[in-house]
Amino acid sequence: MHYRFLTIFVFISLIFPSLVLSNQERTTPVALVNGIPIQKYDLTCALEADQARSGTIMIGSAKGKIKVSIRRASRKVLDRLINIELLYQEGLKHRFTGLSVETEKRYQREVMKAGGEEELTAALACNTTVQQDLKKSIFRNLVINRYLEKTVYSHISITDGEIREYYNRNLSRFTTSESVRARQVLIRVWAWKKPEETESALSKAMKIHKEASTGVDFKELALKYSEDTYGGTRGGEMGLIQKGSMPRVIDSNLFAMSVGEYTKPIKTRLGYHIIQITEKTPSSVRSLDEVKDHIVVRIRNSKAKAMISRHVAELRSKSKVEVVMK
Repeated sequence: MHYRFLTIFVFISLIFPSLVLSNQERTTPVALVNGIPIQKYDLTCALEADQARSGTIMIGSAKGKIKVSIRRASRKVLDRLINIELLYQEGLKHRFTGLSVETEKRYQREVMKAGGEEELTAALACNTTVQQDLKKSIFRNLVINRYLEKTVYSHISITDGEIREYYNRNLSRFTTSESVRARQVLIRVWAWKKPEETESALSKAMKIHKEASTGVDFKELALKYSEDTYGGTRGGEMGLIQKGSMPRVIDSNLFAMSVGEYTKPIKTRLGYHIIQITEKTPSSVRSLDEVKDHIVVRIRNSKAKAMISRHVAELRSKSKVEVVMK
C-alpha cells in the first residue's frame, strides 16, 4: 500500500515557480530544525503552491486582512515544512539501503516523461531548479516514505467491524441515484420576446408530438426535426441522466414516465423539448463487497494521518525547532 499525501509536500518547490527573490533572501533561514535551516525560498515556493491549488492569489505588499492572512498561511506552511524536515532527519538515521538506485530510476522516469534530458532541463529552468535539486527531492521523498512505512504504515490494522461501521455510516456515498436514458427533439426559440417566433416553434413542436403519437419512430423524428446541434445527428440521444441533474421542469417529467413514453412540448430557455424515455435504472446501493477496497483505503489513510500527526508531535518534543521568520 502506497501513501502519497506527503509526497506533494516534498516535491512542492519543484512544481511551481517561486517569486523573484534576491540571493540573500533565498538563503535566509525562516526556521532551524535541529540546526538545519529551512530557507525562505522553500517557504515561498510551498506557499505559492498552496495558493495555486486553492485558487487564491495573495500579494506580499497587501495590507490589512490580506496581509494577516498571508502571515497565517505562511506559518501553517512553515509548520508543515518543519514536520517534513523532522521526518527526513529521522529517516536518515535508519540508513535504508537501495535508495540511491531507486532515486536514479525515478529520476530517469522524469526524464522520459519530459521527453529527454534537454526537455527536463528546460522545464526545471522555468522553476529555477536544476537536475540535482530534483534528485535530492526524490531522495528525500523516498527516505520519508520508507521511514513512514517502517514506523507507521506497517503498524496499521483494520478490522471487519471498522469496515462495516464505515459502510453503514457513509451509506449515502455508495448510493446511486435513479437515472434514465432519453432522446429528445428540440425546437429552438432564439428570441422569446417575439410572440410570432414562440408561436411558430410551439406549433412545430405540437405537430412533431402528434406525429410521434401515430407511431412514427422517435429516433427518426429526432434525426429529421431536432435542432439540438449535439444530439440531433445522433437520433436525439441525451445520454445517461441522473435524477436532479436537469432543470426541474424537465426532471419532473422524465422521472414520472415509463420507458417508451414521451412528453408533450416542454418550454425552457432553449426552446421546446419533446423527450422520450428509452431506459430507466432505479436507485441502488452498492454492496459492501463492491466498495470494501475503497473503504479500506479511506480508513487506512485516516489512521495513517492521525498516527503521523502523533509521531511528528513526539519528534518535535525531542527536537530543537527555532522559528526565525519575520
